Amino acid sequence: MKSIQIRRKLILFAALTAVISPLGGAAVAQEEPYRQDVITLTAADGHSVPALLTYPVEGMNLNTPAVIHIHGGPGADPLAGSGPWIAEGLAPHGYTTLAPLVRHGSELYTGTFEQIDLDIKATVDFLGSLGFRDIILTGSSYGSICTTRYIVDTQDPRIKANIHFAPTADLNQSVPNRIGDEAFWKVVKEASAIVNTGKGMETVYSHIFTNVAQVWLDIWGPASTAVNTALFPQIKQPILLLRGNMDADSNRGLSRENLALLKSRAKNSSNVQAKLYEGGVNHSFYPVHDQVISDVIKWLEEIGLGPKPRILTEALNIDEGPMGEGLRRGLQYTPASGARKDASAFILLHDWAGDSFTGPPQWLGETLAQAGHTALGIQTFRAHGVLNNNFERSNAEIKVWIDYLSDHGYSSVILIGHGYGCVRITQYAIAAKDPRLHGLVYLGPTPDSAAWLSEGMGAEAYQKVVAEAEQAAKSDANKEGLVQFTAPMPPPAKNQSLKIVMKPDAFLGTWGPKAPALSQQIGHVGIPVVLLGGSKDIYMTEAGFNRLAQNARGAATVWYGGKDGADHEFSGFEYRVTNDLLACLAKQNLKPALAY
Repeated sequence: MKSIQIRRKLILFAALTAVISPLGGAAVAQEEPYRQDVITLTAADGHSVPALLTYPVEGMNLNTPAVIHIHGGPGADPLAGSGPWIAEGLAPHGYTTLAPLVRHGSELYTGTFEQIDLDIKATVDFLGSLGFRDIILTGSSYGSICTTRYIVDTQDPRIKANIHFAPTADLNQSVPNRIGDEAFWKVVKEASAIVNTGKGMETVYSHIFTNVAQVWLDIWGPASTAVNTALFPQIKQPILLLRGNMDADSNRGLSRENLALLKSRAKNSSNVQAKLYEGGVNHSFYPVHDQVISDVIKWLEEIGLGPKPRILTEALNIDEGPMGEGLRRGLQYTPASGARKDASAFILLHDWAGDSFTGPPQWLGETLAQAGHTALGIQTFRAHGVLNNNFERSNAEIKVWIDYLSDHGYSSVILIGHGYGCVRITQYAIAAKDPRLHGLVYLGPTPDSAAWLSEGMGAEAYQKVVAEAEQAAKSDANKEGLVQFTAPMPPPAKNQSLKIVMKPDAFLGTWGPKAPALSQQIGHVGIPVVLLGGSKDIYMTEAGFNRLAQNARGAATVWYGGKDGADHEFSGFEYRVTNDLLACLAKQNLKPALAY
């Protein structure tokens, strides 16, 4: 998406409804449980994409999945058909919905599926820029095939579910069903001749469908790829199919049998359900809108995409630490319903060169707050954490934040480390023996740094760089210099490397032969331990993870294995990690808040 232009025009009929007294009294403004804005996005090819944004009256909840709804057509728009009542029905439950005017509505004669993909991507990018991680892609009628085309064409990992309201039959069967085979093939011949003579932008007409010739063939022709029965097997995301019983128009292929056929074709979907509404329910689901919304939310809850509790996020600064380091920075997440002081609070430490704004410290802070906890992601100084790694300093930083939580009424704290953060929390637990610290969580723990670096570089090259660092550390002239090189990473990483730039003492303390060995030190922390790892982690093997768990003596463990296992960032496993983490802490008798 090249740019985003937002026109903050409040749609008054959606935000406020005028209720007129039957006795002729004055109008009374009644607030609706949603707000609506018209925005304009810009697709990658420069095309303007107007869209209707509908969100809860109390504001967007970035932790609840967002919905993109693609209207029917051709020739329709976001205000037609099912779109408005779907968006307005979902908003009171916390969902934000974005309904774009895609090119089969605004450019009936020329809009291709490739262009519609660009329109949809603009909406996905926009919601992602707002902070939504999980997106549900829905479509009504013709919009159904647009959603399947987008998922298959782009393989966009941000799309977590696909909902079809009155899904289309295969479009290459739609026209012959309406006008008969003879008339259909006549139009095919006409359109093909136009395209073959280089005049593909001339229009052709078939019953109600008018397009330029090349687009008509792309959508309605015998070789059309607008075929849900062919595309559904390629979709892995959960799929929900909904239709009314009065929508069974055999001329358009919208029969009971077609709904069952589509469900059977979604053989690779992780969860596929279909429902036919009886009792005179039409193409727009009149008169069962409320029931449809209820069924949609129930299904989303079943697949882990239900409404999420609101949380409060606050940036914290502590002006001075006990060692005179200056400003301490953190992001605190608490439940909007109120912090639970009787449950453990969490402090989250990021990876080697990470930060508290991205990755596990960010999403885990949010999900733990949704589960009822206070979580605090602390931001270590990059210069101190990488260039000049110092465990005395990081221990002091951790203590500052435990003191802060203690001063605010939290008597129990659990430290969570991600990657190299696992080494830092271990160092604190051993050195401080803080009675307020009740547990440690290792998320994607790293192997012993010295052994890992030596394996990647080779023993001879490793010993050489260690010797150079030791000599520099002893020299007043060189101890403030830098040890810098790029080292190959050992398996399970493949053809990857790590760039190291550190002061000599910091390098030796982190990567030298006497650096902390996590696999040994984890057995001396003296408090409950939870370990979580995955088969796609480029740092830790399953065997190494198991050795670490064994040395932890009684640790609760979760391994997300197999070919679809978790990576180092636990991408796509966010809510599973939160649930499993809390369940493991419960087994350790740490009495966490209720799981997600």
